[in-house]
Amino acid sequence: MKRQKPSTLQYGPIREDLGIVEAKLNAPDGEELRSLFERWRASGPNLQKMVNVDIDLWKDLQEALPATWLPTKGARAHYVPLPGTIGHDNDTPVRKARFLFAFFVLNPYCEMLSGPCPRCGKYFVRNSLHQKVYCSKNCSSHVTAIRSSKKSRSAAHKRRIDWAKEGTAEWLSRPRRNEWKSWVVEFVNTKERSWANKHKKSPGPVTRKSLTRWVNAGEIQQPLAEKREQQP
Repeated sequence: MKRQKPSTLQYGPIREDLGIVEAKLNAPDGEELRSLFERWRASGPNLQKMVNVDIDLWKDLQEALPATWLPTKGARAHYVPLPGTIGHDNDTPVRKARFLFAFFVLNPYCEMLSGPCPRCGKYFVRNSLHQKVYCSKNCSSHVTAIRSSKKSRSAAHKRRIDWAKEGTAEWLSRPRRNEWKSWVVEFVNTKERSWANKHKKSPGPVTRKSLTRWVNAGEIQQPLAEKREQQP
């Protein structure tokens, strides 16, 4: 005997309907729906856990989309959703949001809705389960570029600080032919030009103000010998 498929909800929401919820989540007046969405996601998502602590919400969700049992011309019967008692045009914003949320969690693809995107702040429908954080390649690439730029600047700063320390040590070991700042600035810039040429990058010039800033920030120390020579 051929096994019968279980009864299913007919005329229920499909993947494309997530766009309706997505649009409302991103709308200025979507605060109530955003609150429900975040509570749902924070629960696990575990919808039973979410509604068990909010009986009024559970009641509204049950009334949002009741279903009726209908026989088919074959062996099966279906449940068909009917208009509920909440979410009509004159209803409150809270109940309208609850109606849309009830419609959303009936969708078998509901977990494909994600967000907000860390870059643009928009909620979005994921293209695949592997897309977890950003709404688009554009946002992902932009954030990656920013992180890469910050990492590069941080590495360059550390490199120049290390050279300034190395230059200071060498300045102390030599006869005084030039003041500390001028000598170390030239030392660091020579190192920087060599590094840039090797890595095919543009050198970042270091100035006397750079050394002053690093000294004030406690990143390098001005030699005591230089300080004594500056005293009257």
